[in-house]
Amino acid sequence: MGNRLGFCQLHLVDSGVDTGDIVRTREFLYPPSCRVPKDYTEFYIAENLNFVCDFINEIRENGLNIETVKQSEYFSTYFPRLNTSENAWIDWSEDIGSLERFICAFDEPYEGAKTFLNGNKVYIKDVMVDFSDPQFHSFQSGIIYRKGPSWILVCAKGGSLIIKNIVDEQGNDLLEKIKVGDRMSTPVSLLNSRLERVIYTPTGLK
Repeated sequence: MGNRLGFCQLHLVDSGVDTGDIVRTREFLYPPSCRVPKDYTEFYIAENLNFVCDFINEIRENGLNIETVKQSEYFSTYFPRLNTSENAWIDWSEDIGSLERFICAFDEPYEGAKTFLNGNKVYIKDVMVDFSDPQFHSFQSGIIYRKGPSWILVCAKGGSLIIKNIVDEQGNDLLEKIKVGDRMSTPVSLLNSRLERVIYTPTGLK
C-alpha cells in the first residue's frame, strides 16, 4: 500500500482480539530503504525492541503507576491475511506504481509474485520502476522489450518495470534464457481466484 507510518503498541490482554485498553503507543516512520517485507520486519523489530526497553525503564523509574486508554472501535481497520500461493498472481494491467508495490509485497522472505512466461509459471522478485522510455500502450503490458547484463525491462502502464530476479518453479535463474519480445501474462481465472479470502485454522491454511 506504500504506507510509511508505523506503530508500536502495548495493550492489555482481554477476551477479545486485540481489544484491550492501550498501555503505551509510539509512532515511527519506515525509511525509504524499506521496500520488501523483510526490510519492514527488520526495522519494525528494532523499533519494538527499543519501545519495550523504554517501557521497562519507565516502570523501573516510576513504578507501575500506568494510565490506560480505551481503544476506539470507530478507528479500527481489519484486512484479511494473505498467502503467497493463493494471492500472489500478477495482474499486468495494473499501473506501474501498483505493479511494483504488489510484487515487492511478495518479495523476501516469501517466494515471490507469480505469473506465466512462455506457458511456464515463474516467480519474480527485486523490481524497480523506470521512466526512461516512452509511454506504452496497454496491449504491450508484460512484454520484455530490453535486456541488460543482469536485468530485463518490461512494458507496463505508465512506465517500465526493471526485473532483476526471475526464476522457475525449481528456483532456476531464467534471466539468461529470456528473449526480448517474450511476454508475461496471468490467466484471468487465476486473477479472479487471488481475490478470494484465504482462511487459516489452528493447523494452517484451510
